[in-house]
Amino acid sequence: MFGPTFIFAASSIFALSFAAPLRLDVVPPNDLVGRDTYVMLGGDGSMNAGWPSRSDWMSFEKAWDANLKTIQQSCENQGWGKNNNEVETRAIKASIEEESGTSGIPEELILAVMMQESRGCVRAPTTHYDFDNPGLMQSAGKASCNTDGNLISPCPVNKIRAMIHDGTAGEGLRTTLKNSLTFFDPTGAADDSKWYKVARRYNAGEVLMDEKNLGIGPTKCYASDIANRLVQPFGDSTCNTDVIATLTSAQGRISSSGNTN
Repeated sequence: MFGPTFIFAASSIFALSFAAPLRLDVVPPNDLVGRDTYVMLGGDGSMNAGWPSRSDWMSFEKAWDANLKTIQQSCENQGWGKNNNEVETRAIKASIEEESGTSGIPEELILAVMMQESRGCVRAPTTHYDFDNPGLMQSAGKASCNTDGNLISPCPVNKIRAMIHDGTAGEGLRTTLKNSLTFFDPTGAADDSKWYKVARRYNAGEVLMDEKNLGIGPTKCYASDIANRLVQPFGDSTCNTDVIATLTSAQGRISSSGNTN
């Protein structure tokens, strides 16, 4: 059984001006992988440091199925209005697939970031710090179906599409997954550590992140959580924020079947 999880975006207000995962207090469904499969991943995100390569990731369809019950129940679990209806849930999946195709960002990564940020509730609230971070991706954009408690239900498909777009490749925004990929891999030749650096920059921004140690800075476990989600979706992170920054490599290996060694 999972215990409560509290995910905070950063240890400083400045960092929270980037993507800000919401505080998530309610037990996720039990069909997700248990806590004992979580592997803390320290260091630079490289395969030499034991981080998973893209070939280790669970396929998008399998990851979607593994996360689906959480997505379907996330709004009411968190007190964010009605749960997603079937149209809203299908729109999330279609938007991720479409956005991946146009942006070049893997659909698996978009899904993992969305689950980290909002658990897939289309009525996730906007977090307010130096900047607003609304919607499914807690992005630097504007799209939302919950502005200051003003819930939109049902959430229009175009709003859902815009929320996924804002986080993935929104034009003119401070930080997106796409501009983070360009930042780390302008030529397309970088190894798979780029995906974890992309996620880290999306959350913390390039100013506050350390490329050589993805556990340094705000939301220390963010990159490790994303990597674990990509290989085996889970509900509640057991990453130790007091330890992660001291690690230089993975503390084990997790497979897509949930086995660790």
